[in-house]
Amino acid sequence: MSIRELNNSKVPIIVFDKKLEQLSNVVLCPEKVAHANDILLKTGLPFYTNYNKRKIVA
Repeated sequence: MSIRELNNSKVPIIVFDKKLEQLSNVVLCPEKVAHANDILLKTGLPFYTNYNKRKIVA
């Protein structure tokens, strides 16, 4: 593609480094993940019964 086509396109141009694929299955901060899991076990996630039925008042 030419520079003009890239400037006019709506698709973002993103280049990924192939070295990042080596880290896809590696947990970089296991202590933080364990702490977050403990908090989620104790408190849980909020439960929304009418989340999609809410009306937006402007």
